[in-house]
Amino acid sequence: MEAEQHISSNWTQAKSNQNFAFSEIHDPVTKNFTLKLKDLKTGEIRDLIKSSAISGLGELRDVAPNGRTVIFETQIQEGDEYMNQTFLLNTNG
Repeated sequence: MEAEQHISSNWTQAKSNQNFAFSEIHDPVTKNFTLKLKDLKTGEIRDLIKSSAISGLGELRDVAPNGRTVIFETQIQEGDEYMNQTFLLNTNG
């Protein structure tokens, strides 16, 4: 029997795999953007990216149905232009 999955308001459940959720944090002091991934079954939380080199996090973020791959997007500003970067990560370490 699966445990009930409670998600607080600062987490957004992944669309393709309901066992994971994302949280986005921006620290105005350090200018770091952090995207966290939470395994709702185990409670494990890991930072997917933490950087002051990016100017934001995109809307694209999801976990594969098998839980092994994560996709997310960042934004980088160079002058007046913005560039999106897409990351595809293996979650098995």
